[in-house]
Amino acid sequence: MTSKFPVLLAAFLCCNILSKAQTDTQQTQNSNVHIGLVYPLSTNGFRAATYTNLFSAHALIGVSKNERAFCAAGFGNIVKDSAKGLVAAGFFNVIGHGASGMQAAGFINCIGGKATGMQAAGFTNITDSATGAQFAGFVNVNRHNIDGFQAAGFINTAKKVNTQIAGFVNVADSVSGSQVAGFINVAGKVKGVQIAGFINVADSSDYPIGLINIIKKGQKAIGITIDETGTTLAAFRSGGKVLYGIVGAGFNFNYNSNLFAMQAGLGAHLPLSKYITLSGELSVTSLTDFWWGSYMNSAIRIMPSIKIRKVEAFAGPSINYANTTHGVGTGIINNTLWHEQIFPRTHDLHIGFLAGVQYHL
Repeated sequence: MTSKFPVLLAAFLCCNILSKAQTDTQQTQNSNVHIGLVYPLSTNGFRAATYTNLFSAHALIGVSKNERAFCAAGFGNIVKDSAKGLVAAGFFNVIGHGASGMQAAGFINCIGGKATGMQAAGFTNITDSATGAQFAGFVNVNRHNIDGFQAAGFINTAKKVNTQIAGFVNVADSVSGSQVAGFINVAGKVKGVQIAGFINVADSSDYPIGLINIIKKGQKAIGITIDETGTTLAAFRSGGKVLYGIVGAGFNFNYNSNLFAMQAGLGAHLPLSKYITLSGELSVTSLTDFWWGSYMNSAIRIMPSIKIRKVEAFAGPSINYANTTHGVGTGIINNTLWHEQIFPRTHDLHIGFLAGVQYHL
């Protein structure tokens, strides 16, 4: 999956090249304290890339072979081999091989080997593999596996991962925990829950929570439904073996003027036999004339269904809460259990139903 992001991988390679550029054939030396302005203006001078340090502090950029406890720079750190403890910089940290502890950078952390602990960056974290947690303002890129947690403002990528949380998209080959994204999750095999603001894509995922769920080993069906208000919808239900999403569009022809309808919701399957399933659904249906106001109906329903081959018929009762503005949809339901009008809104509670038929793709 991560091969789809060549720009980020190119950045990773550039960081690797930068770290290796400090290669020195001289024998490794040890230093308790390394203080400097910018390489090579430091206490370790031109041979800084051969030193293993316990404490390093640089006004701008520091260079070393290994860091064993604390390393900080105003702009950037370049560690040729490995780092332990805290590595912090105002802009970048580049570590050629492994890192353990915490790496914090205002813009980017780039680690050529395995990172253990936590990486926090204002823009991006790039690692080969990781154990622990990654936090980035924009993107986390893990070329192989991460045993832990990724959180990014925009995108997370990894091959195998426990949990990913992103403002826009998560990408992984295998997920053993959860994926949470503001827009889309993309994965191979998912053992936990996928939660997306719009769409989940996976090879297998039994618990996707999204309006559209394209699951290779899941269920996808298109159909027509009608409810107690006469609202008729063309609907798409998609998901895994247990959870599924609902999107629909259509019209209400019972009102004195045609109202356009849209529906979104979530549902869950409970198979009772080879042919009979019991489903529970939560949905919100909006009716509008695109002029004065809208009619918003929130419903909870339970529906038994019977499926023969690829055709499934279903029907069941529902309890509904309706909220209207400027009188749109007034009178569409007469058998209300509770009704209150506070201009310009009208509220009511009523019992209804939904019936439909769908074809499984």
